[in-house]
Amino acid sequence: MFLIDKNNKVPIWLNKDFITLTYGDARNILDKKGLNITEEGINKEQELALVDYCKVPVFVTQWPKDMKSFYMKESPLDITKVDALDLLAPITGEIVGGSLREDDYDKLKDKLPSE
Repeated sequence: MFLIDKNNKVPIWLNKDFITLTYGDARNILDKKGLNITEEGINKEQELALVDYCKVPVFVTQWPKDMKSFYMKESPLDITKVDALDLLAPITGEIVGGSLREDDYDKLKDKLPSE
């Protein structure tokens, strides 16, 4: 499934549509596999299990805000979540992460760590 195309020398999965899962959906999949997520978040074993389950690279979105950095923007759909993503790929797990950044000065100031 994740082999290199010998003619083009590129991973075969690059030619497939990636899947997007919310953090909640990813958590449900992992729970059913007996791979419970801790407060630390999704570890590499769990990342690879999600990719194996979906058979293609996976975007995980809508992360709980207490698991991500203070400067990430809250989701307008659910203020307990942030508009962030991790891209999970075969073999390596997470290869990139990103988020919308809080652009409201007062909100950002209120979120600054107290240290």
